[in-house]
Amino acid sequence: MNVEKELGKISKQIFNEDYNQFLVNWMEKWCEDPYFGKIAADYEKAAVFLTQCFDKPQRGELSGLERIFKERQEYAAQHCFSCGLYAAFEQFFGGEDADDYAFHRLVMDGLMTMPGMKHHISFYENAQKCLAIIKHLSKVLDKEGKEHLVSIESAWEERIHSTALISYYCGYRAALSILERICPMKTLHMTSHLLMAEYELGLTKPYQQRERLSA
Repeated sequence: MNVEKELGKISKQIFNEDYNQFLVNWMEKWCEDPYFGKIAADYEKAAVFLTQCFDKPQRGELSGLERIFKERQEYAAQHCFSCGLYAAFEQFFGGEDADDYAFHRLVMDGLMTMPGMKHHISFYENAQKCLAIIKHLSKVLDKEGKEHLVSIESAWEERIHSTALISYYCGYRAALSILERICPMKTLHMTSHLLMAEYELGLTKPYQQRERLSA
């Protein structure tokens, strides 16, 4: 029996097309917000403009750029799910000293920015590849074209960040589900940690703020 192989199969069953569609649906819901909606609209305009502007080899480079961005997004989905699992278990066993801002530490510092990104070789190398392709394509574009290329980059970076956030939360909730099954009477103290996690991720607001927004 190869346990590592079986664990790999389980991972593939979790991070399958259904999970990818779940992420897409969640992000599409966010696009109802004007900020995210503008990013999505700018991306669509940029894709049309650049497809018409580029020749065949350059369109191939653009497709390659988006494929690499997609690989980075898939890496973030799996890694940040694990980060969410880790954060919840860390808080459960950490007592009063538990870190309530683990997303920033584990994901933003640990994956999305330097120097933490360098510990994730494929994610880092793909980020460098994206920068190189963008730099190369920028050389043949005028000011307007460069702005559209920035829109493509910005949209993908936002997708990667959103994927990281959602997957982290899913991992966090998965850990809570495990803890509640195993020791249901000992998880009450996790409510405050859950609320803080949801606040850090921007999934909830203090009642005072919600009250003012609805006034």
